[in-house]
Amino acid sequence: MSQCDEIEGRTPLAAKTQGRAQTQAILAGTEPSLDLKVESKKIQIAGQNVKDCTLNFYRMDTELLFSRSPFVRDFAGQFSYARQNRAMTVELPRDGKALILNLPNDLQNENLMIEAVAGSVRSTAAYTANRMDAQVIENYGQVQVAEEGNGKRLAKVYVKVYARMAGGSVVFYKDGYTDLRGRFDYASLTTEGIGSVERFAILMMSDTHGAAIREVAPPKR
Repeated sequence: MSQCDEIEGRTPLAAKTQGRAQTQAILAGTEPSLDLKVESKKIQIAGQNVKDCTLNFYRMDTELLFSRSPFVRDFAGQFSYARQNRAMTVELPRDGKALILNLPNDLQNENLMIEAVAGSVRSTAAYTANRMDAQVIENYGQVQVAEEGNGKRLAKVYVKVYARMAGGSVVFYKDGYTDLRGRFDYASLTTEGIGSVERFAILMMSDTHGAAIREVAPPKR
């Protein structure tokens, strides 16, 4: 069939398909892009066809953002609930490697939304400051919160739980505080509601140790 196409002056379909794929690959390689990650007080920015970018730092109300979107960890697009505190421009490596920066010292204990912007291209990431070691005991539907580094159990840590139900709806499930063992039962209710839960989103907040968020499956029944 391809030979007949060539004899009659038509481009073979395979050649057309290959040509389109090559063209798309070339065009994709010229598009600007940004990828922002924030982990362990480090900012990592990977850019393609971008010389520099602006980093915007926003202090955020973690509980408010969590309550609005419990299952969206990066809270992207919710800057109306955050307050810009700083902006800085950084140059990106020309060899395509990621730029790694330390989070500014005075912001390391803040809950932040960080935005990288280069023209019309942007990428966002959330940074939740905490000095907590939060462990989830899924089989028993409990979280255990301790101080990072020394394992000291933290009592009176506020815990707020949302559930995604079988039909896709997201509902407030329960809240409360960790006990003297640093534990909180996030799954049990006085009513029979866990049967239709597909996933839990859990926020843990302390005035002295920051905040942490976890997403977990319900205990196996």
